[in-house]
Amino acid sequence: HCGGERFSVRAKLLVGADGRNSWVARQLGVASEPPNRSAAVGFEIQLQDVPGVHGSVEIHQFAGGYAGLVRVDADRVNLCFTVNRSLLGRSVSFENLRERFLRRNPVLHELLSASEPISSLGSAWPVYFPARRCFGDGFILVGDAARVTEPITGEGIFLALRSGQLAGMTLAAALTEGNLSSVRLGEYDQACRAEFGARLRLNTVIRNLVYRPRLLSLAIRFLSRRKRLLHSLVHAVCQRRAAF
Repeated sequence: HCGGERFSVRAKLLVGADGRNSWVARQLGVASEPPNRSAAVGFEIQLQDVPGVHGSVEIHQFAGGYAGLVRVDADRVNLCFTVNRSLLGRSVSFENLRERFLRRNPVLHELLSASEPISSLGSAWPVYFPARRCFGDGFILVGDAARVTEPITGEGIFLALRSGQLAGMTLAAALTEGNLSSVRLGEYDQACRAEFGARLRLNTVIRNLVYRPRLLSLAIRFLSRRKRLLHSLVHAVCQRRAAF
């Protein structure tokens, strides 16, 4: 709309880089199906009066989800956490969520026992969804518009920026050739699969463990006795590509 009038703009190429709830993907008919009620909802809030949490990111699991804590400055800590959507009910105030879920982890409960919110509670849903079809005749989806990874492994911004680089390389060649067909732009998807495939498979394993406390506990015990394997997994999650 412009000045109350509706008009259309036609282009040879459309790049959708408009986030996890991509309007472009919906208009193109390639948006993912809505996740089921077991999908997690993500929350974020800043707190004061939280002891410790210096120089590291703390991950705490509880029945129904997990939380991450990182210090912003001397007074503020950023708390992000997920909760299984089917468990939420109607009340989603921070106090309600802290009482019903966060206190299930005694260490986390102790950390947050005297904390006070200093920001509003933000939320995002879904936390995760699998890759969408990210290309077609004359269009490409980039970043979270194409795929959203489980945030416990981090690096979501890196993956989004790197997918933008891969899209740019594909588009530069396709525009030079004057070929914006689905077959030509499909090379972008192939490049993403080659670049991110192993990482996304690892993310899937971690995602399946993190919502299952008993399995995660067994995995941690197993890895604690195999430090070389643990270091290899951490490297696989945190590595940077030289090309980036």
